[in-house]
Amino acid sequence: MQYVQSMHVHDNNSLVTAMGESIVGRYLLKLQWCHVERCPRLQAVSTCGQHFPSLRTLSACDLSMAYCIFAGRFSWFRALHHIYLHNCPRLVFVAIHIIPCLATLQIAYCSNLQHVFPSDDRHSEERASGVTFNKLKHIKLFHLHRLEQICEVRLTAPALETISLRDCWGLRRLPAVGSKLPMVDCEKDWWERLEWDGLEANHDPSLFQTRHSAYHKKTLSRVSVLR
Repeated sequence: MQYVQSMHVHDNNSLVTAMGESIVGRYLLKLQWCHVERCPRLQAVSTCGQHFPSLRTLSACDLSMAYCIFAGRFSWFRALHHIYLHNCPRLVFVAIHIIPCLATLQIAYCSNLQHVFPSDDRHSEERASGVTFNKLKHIKLFHLHRLEQICEVRLTAPALETISLRDCWGLRRLPAVGSKLPMVDCEKDWWERLEWDGLEANHDPSLFQTRHSAYHKKTLSRVSVLR
């Protein structure tokens, strides 16, 4: 049997999911890289019950109908290190389950995204105290107008190194961190509105370095300009 190690799915007008169950068991067990783009009917990249033990990098762009990336609660992506998403305007969330090896999270122009990793009712009690992404190093979030939280419960990322954000004005919290001082590149106005849990929770502005972009959100003066 010849296994597929990389897969590029593009310009398909009929696919509803990019990784169909009929081919998973036979060909994709050693899949390491997958890119999906311009599939106008696609609703999710993978569906419930699928296993991709070797997948390390997943990217998707220009998916006009996709509401999530990983559907269902039983998909497993234990080797997944990098997620890159661009221009998926109906995307509501990425995945319900936690991705333990995630190192890079990059999302841009997904205007309907509210939570990257929403809470899972089946594990609500054990996640009440929060979740930890031990290998997450880089977060890049651009132009996510409805984003409220990266994770609905408290998120800790002890290995975090960089955070880059633009035009994510609804986001109010960053992950708790470890001993490193992650660099945060963001708008100054946004930084000043963040909410913090304090030093004892490893969640305090003093635990981050900041670099503010030249762009600042401007507000109109409360006076009439009519003459």
